[in-house]
Amino acid sequence: MNTVIVIAARNEALTIGPLVSKCKKYGKVIVAEGGSIDWTAELAISHGARVLTGLHCLRDAYLEGFRAALELGPTYIVQMDAGFSHSPDDIPTLLDGLKDAHMVIGSRFVPGGKMVNQPFRREMLSWCGSWLVRQLTGMPYRDLTSGFKAYRPPVIQAVLDQARDNPFRARMYDFQFEFTHRVHKMSYWIKEAPITYTGSPSRVNWRFIRAALKTAWRLR
Repeated sequence: MNTVIVIAARNEALTIGPLVSKCKKYGKVIVAEGGSIDWTAELAISHGARVLTGLHCLRDAYLEGFRAALELGPTYIVQMDAGFSHSPDDIPTLLDGLKDAHMVIGSRFVPGGKMVNQPFRREMLSWCGSWLVRQLTGMPYRDLTSGFKAYRPPVIQAVLDQARDNPFRARMYDFQFEFTHRVHKMSYWIKEAPITYTGSPSRVNWRFIRAALKTAWRLR
């Protein structure tokens, strides 16, 4: 299999090197880096990743990363975060799900999925956020805010083609479920696979939460 792994990264110098090294066991690695003021880009390159720079938000990072991945003619494309919240060891689980699906969501909320090193209030915020997006958009998936996903390339190409005339409006974490919503509306087969999500010490950014609620309301 020819797999390309797209990692969105910003100021992840402490983790990006080891993460790229682990991901290389499963495929080629593209790091879409936006606005870092540390050594994220340089360390990613030194560990063997192709690095895209000059990206201004999470949406732009993933869209440019997907375009670069498609140029490599992959069998599968994986997206994930840069801070080891997502384990590279879960990549085979996502790829296995693509045997009978077009897109696989790495889910914390299906049997076998879990969160570790995460305060209870953050667990509830993640669960409630996905529940609310599910109610507003009508999508049936349990972990709609997940950033750990795998795709067959034609799915991504179809979404990018549509985006030429209907650009994405979400810029940050709400981009995750706006992208899934477009795949869902195209009637591709989406399934969820269990992953282990490792929490980080980052604080809740209420600006992102408000943006996510606005996006979910717009997609209803």
